[in-house]
Amino acid sequence: MEQAIALATAEYDERHPSGGASVEDSIPDWVIEKKLGQGEAYAWRNGDGAFIKRETEKAYLVANDSDYGQVSFWMPKSWMSSPDKVRSDSIQSEARWMVGSNYNRYLKQTASDAGVKLGSTKRTAGIQDKLKAKGVKFFSKEEFSNAKGWQIINADFI
Repeated sequence: MEQAIALATAEYDERHPSGGASVEDSIPDWVIEKKLGQGEAYAWRNGDGAFIKRETEKAYLVANDSDYGQVSFWMPKSWMSSPDKVRSDSIQSEARWMVGSNYNRYLKQTASDAGVKLGSTKRTAGIQDKLKAKGVKFFSKEEFSNAKGWQIINADFI
């Protein structure tokens, strides 16, 4: 997993050269779901970029201009994530996705090499079940994420 975190960190830093998270990145998804309806949430996510319109001692009025008009709402300051937390959460999420995605590809390749037909099975758990049923040995997800060959597998599939 350390290799995935290092790769995700490099990618995050490349996408965010200033090092800081935007206002939009600092607002957790659950806040959008809680404060906005479906149409407003769609407009928010497809907007030009969130900004702080007003600020009080305890809250922000955040807004986002979109093709559908301006969407705004008040939120407590405590709900806003710090740039360090946004960075850390993004890196951890990306690393988990990289490991999971590449583990799934590894399992598919293992099945192919062993002649196990997967049919329409795409999910990791289903592939694992088919490999176990045929007696094919494979790494657990934890073993895979810690394997020295992870970067080579990652490079082959990206």
